[in-house]
Amino acid sequence: EAFKPYMDAGKLVVKSGQTSIEQCTVVDWKLELLTARLDNLLTTYYSDGTLLDAVLSPSDYLSGPIATRLESFGYGSADMPMPVITGNDATESVCKMIATDEVYMSVFKDTRLLSGACLDIINALAEGREPEVTDVYTPDVYEIPTIFVPMESITKENLKEVVVDSGIFTVEQIFGTK
Repeated sequence: EAFKPYMDAGKLVVKSGQTSIEQCTVVDWKLELLTARLDNLLTTYYSDGTLLDAVLSPSDYLSGPIATRLESFGYGSADMPMPVITGNDATESVCKMIATDEVYMSVFKDTRLLSGACLDIINALAEGREPEVTDVYTPDVYEIPTIFVPMESITKENLKEVVVDSGIFTVEQIFGTK
C-alpha cells in the first residue's frame, strides 16, 4: 500500500509484477525457499542486464542471506553495485554487512528499552493495575493497547553511534578493529 502510488506513477517498477503479500512471502522464512525465489527472480527478470535496485526484507535473518546470494550473482562489484537491501533487528552479522556496504540498512529496536517496557507491563499486571500504554494499535477489527519504544534506521552513517557508542556491540564486533 505504501509503495502503490510510486508504482502507479512509474517511479517504482517491480519487474516480476509480484506485489501481493502472498506472492512476496517466503513461507516460514525458510532459507532454501528464499534462495529458490531469489534465483528465479534474478534469472527470469534480470538476466537481460537490468540491475536490481532494491530488496526490502522484513528481517535480518533474510537480509544477510539475500546479500550473500546476490554476491554469488556478481552483485557488489563495480559493474554490478549492490542493491539497497533492508532488514530489521540490527543483528551483529547484518551490522557487519552494513559496515562493508553489503546491506544498506536495518531497523534497530533497543532490547534494553523493550525489556523495560515488558517489565512495566508485568509489574502492573502483578499489582492488579492496568499497564500504562502509549498508544493503541488497530490491525483490522480490534484495538490492542500498546507501549511503543523508539526505533531507529541504522545505516553506515550512524552505525557506530547507534550500536557501538550505545554499548550494544563493540567496535571489534562490527568493524573488526579497536
